[in-house]
Amino acid sequence: METSAFSWSSHFSVNGKVAYYHGRFQPFHLGHLSVVTRGYEECGAIAIGISNPSRGSPQSLSELDDEAASALKRARQPERNPWPYWVRALMIQAGLKAANIPLERVIMLPNVRNTGLPPAEFHFPRELAIVYISPREAHNRFAMKRYRSEGWAIRACEPTCQISGTEIRTRIHDGRSWLEMVPTGTRDVLIWYSNWTELNDRLG
Repeated sequence: METSAFSWSSHFSVNGKVAYYHGRFQPFHLGHLSVVTRGYEECGAIAIGISNPSRGSPQSLSELDDEAASALKRARQPERNPWPYWVRALMIQAGLKAANIPLERVIMLPNVRNTGLPPAEFHFPRELAIVYISPREAHNRFAMKRYRSEGWAIRACEPTCQISGTEIRTRIHDGRSWLEMVPTGTRDVLIWYSNWTELNDRLG
């Protein structure tokens, strides 16, 4: 067997586990940051799954109960998903950097599954991961049942501050204050993207 200089614990996780946290992050805000910070502090590494990467409607809801299906339909409405995957990745990266979370301990992944972890080729094996999830949302409660049935380690984790992405989007739309609701780096990405898209619209 060949030897390798790579060690999982020395290069990525300090306790042999990676925290996994997923969401739409429309946008990434201080509530999200509090969960990511807890996962990083407890595991030394965090994998962030960006849900609904294509910003499309779910293809099938037959696997969900009525409450979870209704919540997921609302979450996937176009007006609730203004920022594309790459911008959300930038706003997360910038927010974590500003919060002094080392980016070499962070991996971002597309979460393409309606509820729960993405297909196996997109995520870590279950023996290496702890899923951090808020049971407040109906589709998250459904996902927790799925995780447990599939043998995943779960950490129920509520944000330390209750901030709504819907409220942030509404404030931005209405021209009201929103800067204090997102990490500093995220704020800068959002402002840059707004200016960039406005300029492109002007140029046609």
